[in-house]
Amino acid sequence: MKFSELSSGEKNAFEQVLGYINFSSGSHDAAFYCNLKTASQSVADDGDLLYASMQNAMLAALDELNGSTGVLSSSNQARTAVELVFSHVIPSFLTFHQQVLNHHDVNETVNTFLIGRVFDVVLKLQDEWENPVFAEQAVHYLNDFVGYRPIATLETHRHEPYPHEKIRPVPLYIANAGVCDGPFQELVELTIDLLKETDESILRRAFFDISTLDELAYDPRSYDFDHPSNKRPNHQFGMWDPNQINSSGFYDPFVIQKVTLDSVLKRVADSRDMEYQEALLEGAAVLAGTILMASGISGNCPGCHASETTLSKLMPYIASYRDDFYHSLIERLPSPHVDRLKQEAAERLQPFGAARQELNASLTKIKAQQLEHVHLAQVFASLSDEKVSSSFSEIARKVFGRRVVPFVIAAFTVIRIRNEFRGTDIKRHFVIAAFLRKVKSRISHCLSFQSVSRVKYVINQLFIFPNHFQEK
Repeated sequence: MKFSELSSGEKNAFEQVLGYINFSSGSHDAAFYCNLKTASQSVADDGDLLYASMQNAMLAALDELNGSTGVLSSSNQARTAVELVFSHVIPSFLTFHQQVLNHHDVNETVNTFLIGRVFDVVLKLQDEWENPVFAEQAVHYLNDFVGYRPIATLETHRHEPYPHEKIRPVPLYIANAGVCDGPFQELVELTIDLLKETDESILRRAFFDISTLDELAYDPRSYDFDHPSNKRPNHQFGMWDPNQINSSGFYDPFVIQKVTLDSVLKRVADSRDMEYQEALLEGAAVLAGTILMASGISGNCPGCHASETTLSKLMPYIASYRDDFYHSLIERLPSPHVDRLKQEAAERLQPFGAARQELNASLTKIKAQQLEHVHLAQVFASLSDEKVSSSFSEIARKVFGRRVVPFVIAAFTVIRIRNEFRGTDIKRHFVIAAFLRKVKSRISHCLSFQSVSRVKYVINQLFIFPNHFQEK
């Protein structure tokens, strides 16, 4: 759509967005996100990637508005920032995370608010715009979320997460800007409303204050149920980001796991035995309940939990306020929905029992399928059947993401090396040299994608060979 064909409100939104970009140094401004949301709605139906459509629309708006107003009398900064964001930083971000994002919808990952976060980063790094590796620097700055990763602290050395262990969560809600457009919009809007209406005493018990929530986001990476750090109870429901503290001294943002978000939304979309609005409300209730549970576990500030606090002590406490939240919510609902939920609670022995149990069943099914495909790939790899092993690995990669299968790829290296060794007449030291080069390459590849927990396994497996190296 041409700029001249936009409504007056949409034209004003583009003017405000470009004026902000032209003079901003990257400080957060909720009004910028409101205007960016309005501007993106005007190009949402173009059928192209959202960020590509936004780039074309912004450049067209700059051509129309350049010199017409005071804030855009000279639009050099705005034009440069638009070029850097859309042509360099966002493509670099997608390339950097291609192993975990290539099976996701780009428009879902690079939504309007994420585009806004990229602009904030680019504007903060104005002094580096001339640097030939600026895009890589911006991506490194943008990737600020690790998640729950216990890291050993040694007396002489401090371990840091690997670069690929970090990612930028996708914003769903920003304070004073609302909820971002997209497939999760209705669900998240209702979830935020339910949390705002929740009794303050319940929120305090859950260490959750909606007034200090600057951002609600989701982790776009696939959830690896077999990863040691993810075996922590209730971690799949989300957490406050412990590495980000806002001006009030609280953790921010709150990050939901996508596997939970998808499971809740799937039940809403697939429900046929109830009205859509009832299914949506139940989904929002369960999502709000899981957020409160996760908040109680992670705590909302550094001093929230004492060092002697354990999960076994927390769980009864969390279960108590979680049930109080669900019971208080049921009492606020109108008939006939409330009558059905009360009957359901009596039958299933817990409020919102159907929605909660279906969420748990969905997560259990996903976990079982994930482990099934990965371990079958491992078994067939150990049997030197690369074709079958590759098929299971490919399913695991597409459905569950790259993070769960690096050790399978390492096993494929073993298979290829074994096949190369069979029947070869190459002298032993050349064979060993080639073998070690391939081992080094594969282990480096695993390490580059944070498969540290798998490396010991890979190394052990690499040296379980027939007697190829036992020549005397």
